[in-house]
Amino acid sequence: MEKASGASKKREFENAEKKYQQLIEKRNELNAQANVVREERDNLHQQRRTLNEGMKEVRDKIRELSTEIRLHKDARNEYQRKAKDLIELKKKRRGKISKDLKKELIDLKREIEDMERRQETTEMTPKAEKQLLADLKLTIRRAEELQNIVKEEEEILSEVRDIDDKINELFKKADEEHALVVKAAKAMDKLREQTRSTMAEIRYLTGEANKKHEEYLQIRTRADEFHQKAMEMREKLMAVKREKRQEYLERKKTILNHNKEVKKALFDEKKAEERVDSALELLKKHGKIEL
Repeated sequence: MEKASGASKKREFENAEKKYQQLIEKRNELNAQANVVREERDNLHQQRRTLNEGMKEVRDKIRELSTEIRLHKDARNEYQRKAKDLIELKKKRRGKISKDLKKELIDLKREIEDMERRQETTEMTPKAEKQLLADLKLTIRRAEELQNIVKEEEEILSEVRDIDDKINELFKKADEEHALVVKAAKAMDKLREQTRSTMAEIRYLTGEANKKHEEYLQIRTRADEFHQKAMEMREKLMAVKREKRQEYLERKKTILNHNKEVKKALFDEKKAEERVDSALELLKKHGKIEL
């Protein structure tokens, strides 16, 4: 009956050890799965970090383009402002020019020539000649005044032509700056579109990484549960082993004690025999034996 009970305990112990190994294997399997999911999660995070680093470069380029656009706009607006100021100046200068002055000056010169010719070729009274000379003098004075005015107007026209050239040059430069503004704006639009696309990819990677992290935590939780059960089973096995060890030590102690008693008994019996032999020898020597 005791042997049957021992065999039953042995089977229970073996089953417990088998269960413990199964729990350990399941824990290790789940930990391996968790490691795979963790690597997938970390890979997604690395992809996101790489995109974020690229986004930093793109943002820096956008800021550079924004500064470039502002500078070109300022230059364009300044050229246009200067051109408009020159247009206003040209209008003022042109306002001082009278097309009739030249015609009047030509008429006066013809009139002077005619008066000089009449004074030289026509017979007239001294009074008439005196009047003619007075009129000629006034006409010459007026012609000289007009000549000075016309000269000033020609200088103004020359200045206006220079102003026109400057206006054209300023508008040309303004157009060049505007072309650079448009070019930089198009480049910035492309970068912004790239940014929107990259941000969408980053959001996707973040979502997938979060899913992988949740999956990782769930697997680790299950692995921890199996580990906990395995440790509980291990503790039970260790308790049984300690119990068996204690039983073994007690049995060994009992056997050792029994052996000591047997040896002692054998030793005492041998001593008794030696005493009997010694007595017999003594009696033989004295020739008397008592039974």
